[in-house]
Amino acid sequence: MTLFFYPYIMLCYSAGYALLQTLDGMGVISTNFVGTNAQGALLSSFWSPNEVAVVLGGGFLDLFILLLPFVLLSSWILARKKGLIISFVLIIIPGLLSLFNLLPTIQWLPLTYAIGGTGATGNAAGLASLSFLGLLCGWIIAVIICDIFSTGEKFRQWTDIFLILTAVGNGIFWVSDREVTVGKTAYEETITDINDAAKYLLVQVKDYSHMCDNNRLSEMSSCQWASYIQETLENIAATKSSVIEYVIPENIDTFYKIPEYYNNQVSPDKIRKEFQDYNKKLCPNKALSKTITLLPPPSRWCQTPPPAYCNAIQEGKFKTGMSDRFVIANECVTSSLLRYRQVLLKEQARLSLSKNAPHYRWMWFIAMSFFIGGKIANVMTKIGNIENRLITEKYRVKFIFLKIYGFIMRTLIRCTILCRKVFFSTIDYIKRLMKINHDS
Repeated sequence: MTLFFYPYIMLCYSAGYALLQTLDGMGVISTNFVGTNAQGALLSSFWSPNEVAVVLGGGFLDLFILLLPFVLLSSWILARKKGLIISFVLIIIPGLLSLFNLLPTIQWLPLTYAIGGTGATGNAAGLASLSFLGLLCGWIIAVIICDIFSTGEKFRQWTDIFLILTAVGNGIFWVSDREVTVGKTAYEETITDINDAAKYLLVQVKDYSHMCDNNRLSEMSSCQWASYIQETLENIAATKSSVIEYVIPENIDTFYKIPEYYNNQVSPDKIRKEFQDYNKKLCPNKALSKTITLLPPPSRWCQTPPPAYCNAIQEGKFKTGMSDRFVIANECVTSSLLRYRQVLLKEQARLSLSKNAPHYRWMWFIAMSFFIGGKIANVMTKIGNIENRLITEKYRVKFIFLKIYGFIMRTLIRCTILCRKVFFSTIDYIKRLMKINHDS
């Protein structure tokens, strides 16, 4: 029988995982478990999404079991015995298919789970499971309301108006998604430009470092910096995630700072001056007049950096032109990397404002499934012509509720009367015992 119940259990389990992923991404719930001893000291800490998903899945399974009698009741309202038979058959079909190994293979659970994954919404099966449960709840409630209150055509029309208005919400989410997509694309392009600029400067720094080694100039401040900065540039060139702004130095002084273990604490200006002199020596500009300068011809050593690597406004005595040719374009590339860092921080701040947008859209889809279930119920009640039934065929649910209510009230009254009789009989019996003891 395990195979028969498999699809129903997995549907609820999948819904639990999908809900957990969204709640975890929004920071509402945590999958971290901490183990402590009797004194409160920390013994262990681990993440286990499965343990939380089992609890949520169990809750959805309880909900599903609770909905089953209401599904049969709603079907009976719509088509009496025929409705009961159809709904019963539809309910057991997944179990029978699973029992005979005819159920299609479904990826019920997500292949990966993002712990604290902001924006992650689980897999399609989880969303489909939750949407199905929402659809079922909306359908049941609408059918029962229609039978109890005899809502009629106006209720259907108001429901249609509400569903039409939801198109506005869908449009808002569409525009929001487009805005987020554009922001993410710009953010990723900025990271790519940073990686490429760091790679470009890294190649030039390595060539300069080789020159220093070949000419035994390792005591020069610029040579020491060229040796040290390679690791930083490698990290900047290889980092693709959102932490890249923490890899890039915060300002120009930090960029040109030489660690203490080189025993050569000099000002950044000295390092930059040595690079400036080196560029002028190998790639000298020829002044033809006060306003016209002839650049050196392009070669393996003298090149104009691509605009994407040198697009920051430079200031100070070491500033260079965007069209100048360099052996090592340290000034324009480092200035551009610092500019890109500020751009990244602003882009990330904009994206953080919409980080929960996928979760809100996900919740919107679940809510829509509930209302769509109500819309389906309205159509089915119209097809079933419930309003035109005989008075004896209407309000069956109200009649059942009144019968149950009457039974409960009669039971409570009888229990109250019985308790009253038992109470007073017990009191009389105690009084008689006390009187007998007193007389004796």
